[in-house]
Amino acid sequence: MALHGELDLFTAIEAQAVVDSLAASNRLVTVDLRGLSFMDSSGVAMLVRLDARSRQDGFDLCVVKGSDLVHRVIVMCGLDGRLRTVDAPPQWPESERPIQHAVIATDLAGTVTRWNAQAERLYGWSTEEVLGKPITDLTVGPDDQDVAAQIMESVRRDGRWEGDFDVRRKDGTHFHALVRDTLMHDRDGNPTGLLGMSVDSAQLASMA
Repeated sequence: MALHGELDLFTAIEAQAVVDSLAASNRLVTVDLRGLSFMDSSGVAMLVRLDARSRQDGFDLCVVKGSDLVHRVIVMCGLDGRLRTVDAPPQWPESERPIQHAVIATDLAGTVTRWNAQAERLYGWSTEEVLGKPITDLTVGPDDQDVAAQIMESVRRDGRWEGDFDVRRKDGTHFHALVRDTLMHDRDGNPTGLLGMSVDSAQLASMA
């Protein structure tokens, strides 16, 4: 997972939800800090929790070093000797580049609050176009509204949902996506929204 911008109290909660979702089904989780311009104690706490979970659950955690400013925060907190940090890896060959997930966050009602660059590429909508709009108006076809509502209710009730789902792009074309939805919580454990990660199923099949 590549982080961008500022990792603070608000963004750390969403980043934690993404990482938790990745850790649930991967034996190696890489957190790339190169895109961060700022990281406060909330970001440090997120890395500490992730490190503790990796040791408990048995997956490998790798942290790609960020800027001198960001790395200095890690050193000052004494985490440089605990975390497995590596310098920026060499450029991936085109055929070996890891799959990028579209990451979309909504509030509990399904209104979009976050929409990453890969979501823009996959669905065709810019971030400016989608913020504040219902996710079902953007990625769900008219015939699948009821199914989408059932999935969202399942996430609110059970905390997560994963499966294949027929989604649509801005231009109206459809494709099958592998979707993983997770319920997000604040520091007190109260549910705050839903976080979805999706990838074109055809892309996964081509890499199998």
